[in-house]
Formats: sequence, structure tokens, C-alpha cells
Amino acid sequence: MSVILGISEEHDAGAAIVQDGALVAAVNEERLSRRKYHVGFPFRSLAYLLKATGIQADDIDAVALGGRIHVTQFEFDNPDERTWLQTTLELLSRIGIARLLTGTEWGTRFSTCMAALTQPGRKPRVRKSLAGSGISKAVGVYDHHWCHALTAAFASGWQDCTVITVDGAGDGYCSRAFSFQDGAFHNLVNVPFYHSPGYYYMFVTRLAGFKHHREGKITGLSAHGDPKVCTHVFDGKLRFHRGRGHFYNHGRYLWAEYNRLRRELDGYELKDIAAAVQKNLETNILAYVRNVIAKTGRKQVKLALAGGIFANVLLNQKIAQLPEVEEIFIFPHMGDGGLAAGAAMAAAHRRGEMSAYSLPHVYLGAQPDTTVLPDILLSLGPRAYRSQDIERDIALALANGHVVARCHGPMEYGPRALGHRSILYQATDTSVNDWLNKKLGRTEYMPFAPILQQEDMDTYFTGTEKCRHALEFMTICVDANATCKREAPAITHIDGTARPQGVVQEREPSTYRVLGHYKELTGLGVLINTSFNMHEEPIVESYQTALESFHRSRIDYLAVEDYLVMAEGMEKPEQEWQARHQSA
Repeated sequence: MSVILGISEEHDAGAAIVQDGALVAAVNEERLSRRKYHVGFPFRSLAYLLKATGIQADDIDAVALGGRIHVTQFEFDNPDERTWLQTTLELLSRIGIARLLTGTEWGTRFSTCMAALTQPGRKPRVRKSLAGSGISKAVGVYDHHWCHALTAAFASGWQDCTVITVDGAGDGYCSRAFSFQDGAFHNLVNVPFYHSPGYYYMFVTRLAGFKHHREGKITGLSAHGDPKVCTHVFDGKLRFHRGRGHFYNHGRYLWAEYNRLRRELDGYELKDIAAAVQKNLETNILAYVRNVIAKTGRKQVKLALAGGIFANVLLNQKIAQLPEVEEIFIFPHMGDGGLAAGAAMAAAHRRGEMSAYSLPHVYLGAQPDTTVLPDILLSLGPRAYRSQDIERDIALALANGHVVARCHGPMEYGPRALGHRSILYQATDTSVNDWLNKKLGRTEYMPFAPILQQEDMDTYFTGTEKCRHALEFMTICVDANATCKREAPAITHIDGTARPQGVVQEREPSTYRVLGHYKELTGLGVLINTSFNMHEEPIVESYQTALESFHRSRIDYLAVEDYLVMAEGMEKPEQEWQARHQSA
């Protein structure tokens, strides 16, 4: 048995274990610290995984660290925390030197070497942190985008594909592209981080008044605006350069560019700005993807993607629609939260132990100790009881028109709730986006996502052929058809798209049964699925956190393993169902 431990200490720090060439356990620190996008060594995650897997420190064969340069993500809310390098580059940006230093291949190598010199004690510090858990193995350090690329390639299950990574920045680049065949990678393109399209999306997120890493709100808002109103502002700054074969930034760097952009966009409506930056992103990335594919010499390829830019589900849909793309897969933890998994895969790959396999699921957290549940729920008295058929009770509550929060089994890995830490509701109520978000304290522009049995996908959506595996992880949008718009209007966005999760019976039998019971009771195959958490909190991990969030949100029911907890005034779902139908 080979056991590789992956570690990441970037924003959304975490740990992962690759065992015998497969990702078997992974968690991010934010779920345990309850602090979103936790930065720093993942002490809690490491202890959590060792306990969950039963792996001892001596069982670990290698330790891998994701990212050669530790980057504390630039925060617009904290300009005083900028590093000397960032401040210098912003000043140099005004006279064009920053582009020379960080926007060219040689300049990128020089600047990353300089950045690495500012953190000489990083590896000893990481080794010291590991020693606290009894782990004394040498630490291998792996390139940021290499880690992203390996997650996409190996988890796709394809022996032959094209791999593209795009994000804000990492180890000097914002994108790298590879051809992958039978375990071997060939580098096609490297894009220096100065040209990152992620910066402009980050600028708009800040202009909108949202916190860092809330770019998904801009994606949702973009459908409400008209991109033609101010696309010219972004097109004048970031556009595809045919000679270089990638998108090219003609603007300045970070704060220098943000302040200029703010002046240029003054007077435009936020929805139109969001539409424009989304359109600019799509135009540049689509041109880039087509150029990368052309470099492979093939007319059509399977495409595996990772990196924070591919959290943009509308962009992923546009990529899938390219005729050059035969099939598409996005690693479910596509952002920097996936670096620990990528680092572990990189170490396994170096040892000759890694090959492509189709990632079966992302329920990679620990199974909570169910023996503590009776004691946790004891104080609730008759409002909590052990169900004889929890899936049917959930379906009955949903069919009765109630909201059900669910916490069962190992926690999902990544940004999406996929049934184990989810809030479920019927998809027929078009007002749900307003009132349920208010219950949860959220401000969202994107409608809640749909969840349905995988075999029903084509009953409700079009354009699913190229992304069957991706649809299991809710990483891509597809178009809602007439049946969907009629039977599940609450999950259809203003642009006619939705971001569904297709549940496969053998991979998630419990949620599959909930959907089956709900279909029998109502004739409808789609439910709403949103993450189980309050505003600005990570998705719940423990039973205790789930119960606390349930009480604060005033949701109707909490299904925790095979126990059902009822809010004040609620009755057992079976009793309510029978009473309703008897009176009818």
C-alpha cells in the first residue's frame, strides 16, 4: 500500500491523501476552523484525515506541498497588507515595467525567483508543523499549475486528453496547458500571471462591494445585464493575442489597474458591468482553448480543466459547446482548495504510482460518529425521532412543501454541496430565491441549483452529452428545456440555463432514493439543492454545526443520518401527508 499526503497552505488550505493511485480522503481547513478560505498550515485537516482513515504517521510514504511560492492572496479590503513586491510592481505598472517583469517568460522566471527568496524558511516551517503530528518524511514541493493539471487529468478517467489550467496566479503563471497521453504530459502553453483574466473578474467583484472570492455572484448577475453597454472597456484591456497564442493584458497591475478601471466604469450599471466582464472572459478563454487544441494537431479532443477560472459554470458551458471539444471534465475542487489533492497526485506520479481513473465521487470527508447523535438530540424531546425510512420521510416533507436540511455520511470535498450537506426544497416555487436566501442571510443572483437522478437529465435539459461526468459534480451549466421550465421553474436562470447535479444510484444511493420517492409522490423529478450553511460561513461539517445552523435558519426539518428533527409547529411528514390527502 502506498500512502501520499498532500498539503496546501494557500487560501482555502487543506490536506488530501492519495492511496494506491486514488484520492481517498480530502478536506479543507475552513470546514473545521469555520473561517472561509482559511490560509495557513492545515493542522485541523491533517489530524482529521489521519483519524478518519486510520492511517498512522509511519504509514505515510511521501509528503507533497502544493505551490512553490506561498502566496497570501491579495485582498482589496486590506491594502495595507500588500507585500513589498506587490507595492513595487504596482508602482512599476504605471510606467510599463511591471508587464516586462511579470508578463514575459523570462521576466516571470526572474520575479518568481525573487519572490521565492523572500520565504527561505517555508520548507523548514512546514516540516516542523508536520513533526507535531509525528510525520518526519521529506517534503516535496510541486508547481501550482502542475498540481491543478494533474487533478484534472487523472480524475477525468481519460488516458488521452488535453489539459488546461487557468486561475488568478500561481508560481508565476495564470495558465498552463498540456497534452496528456498514457500518463505522460507534454507542455503546450504557459501564460505569465500579468495577463490573468481572473484579475478583471476580481476587480468587478470588488467594485460590486462583494468580498474577495465571491466572483460567483458576478457570474449570476451577468445574465441580467447587457454586455454591449461597456464591453469595450474590458476589450481594450484584455484580448486574445494571436501571435502569442493566449490572452494578453494591455492594462496595469492590481491596484493601479483597479483604480483606473473604477474611473472608466463610473456611471455604468453593475449588471451591465457584470455582463461585460463575463463576455470578455468567455471571448478570451474560448479563443485560447481553441488555440491550445490546434496545437495538439487534432480536430477534436477530450478536455480536462482545473483552476479557479473554471468555477465559472457559464464559461464551462460555452467551452463544452465548441465543436473541437468531444467531452469536458472539470475537477470538482477546481480552485486552490484542490491543490493538496494535486500535490499528492504529483508525488504519486513521480513515483510511477498514478494513472487516470474516473473519480467516482467527492464524499471524501470523515464519517461522523453516529453514536453521539442520540445524546446531541436528546434535549429536543419529541421534536427529534429516529425514522424507519428517512429517505421517504424527507420526500414526504418536500412533497408537503417544506424545506429540509440534510447532514449525512462523509462530507463533500469542494465548493458544491452534493446531497450530504445540502438544503432541499421543491423546484416549483419561483419565489424561493428571495425568501430562502433571506432565511440563510444570503445575497445571491444565481437561482438555486437542481438535483435529479442522472437518467432524468435529458428529460429536463439539453446539451448534456459532452459533460455526463461533470454533471455529477455540479461544475457546468446546461440549457433548461420546456419540460424543465414548466415543472421546475425555480431552478432556471433568466438566461435559460441551470447548474444541475445528476445523482448516480450506485454512487449516492440515499439521495437517489429521496428523488425516487419524491417522484412517486409528486410526479416531478427535480428538486432544489443548495449548500447547508448560513451566509459567509463554510458548509457545515459536524452534526453539532448542522443543528446550530438549522436553529438559526428556522428551516422546517433537519434530516441528520436517520434522525428527523422538526422545527416548532411541524408534524411528522407521514401524518401531514395523510391529513392533507384525507381532507382532499
